[in-house]
Amino acid sequence: MGESQVNGPATALPLPIFLILEGRRVLLVGHDLEAAEKARLLQESGAILTIVTGDRRDRPEALLKGLPADHVVDIKNRPFRAQDVNGMDLVIATPSIGNVQSEVADASRRAGVICNTMDRPESCDFFFPAVHRSGELQIAVSTNGQFPLLAARLRDRLGSTLSRRAGEALTLLGAARRKMRQSRLRSVRGNTRSLATLLSNEVLEAFQTGDIPILKKRIREWLSSAH
Repeated sequence: MGESQVNGPATALPLPIFLILEGRRVLLVGHDLEAAEKARLLQESGAILTIVTGDRRDRPEALLKGLPADHVVDIKNRPFRAQDVNGMDLVIATPSIGNVQSEVADASRRAGVICNTMDRPESCDFFFPAVHRSGELQIAVSTNGQFPLLAARLRDRLGSTLSRRAGEALTLLGAARRKMRQSRLRSVRGNTRSLATLLSNEVLEAFQTGDIPILKKRIREWLSSAH
């Protein structure tokens, strides 16, 4: 019998994914600055957001500061209730509600809803990574809740190596890929090999530095040779 069988399986690693939340119902419990930041991110994702502030004394308008005016958020300025998680696709509880985070996590698990209790990794079903965004390009770094500040610093360091035009560069490369795939001149394996030839060291350098003219030139040459 091997060691892994004696000692049991190794600790499972979280699955890194980018979750599409557009049109999904999300509950946010909290009233601090972190709640406001998460509210903004959830709004940008297109989620249908409900906020339970957890504190009757709090001014819920503060949570909406900086959010798009055309986004409707259902704010309940009262303590959390277990039934608040019913019908939700995702639940997030910020540190501002203290020990109530455990109640939120328990209620979510009973309802079969995945939950994040910020700053309490032992109660989380998922972790928020530190994210660098440029257009549709996203670079995410996670420490699985062990050291969020480290994730943020690594995110900033990685992001600093990319031009601010990285998002524009990605759009150009994405359009080229779609053109090639629509031509259906090759098999899936052939398409993959062809795409690999596009991503030469020169193209990767142009992507990183935001050299759009060089990128456009190499894409034109590649599309011409691909056809």
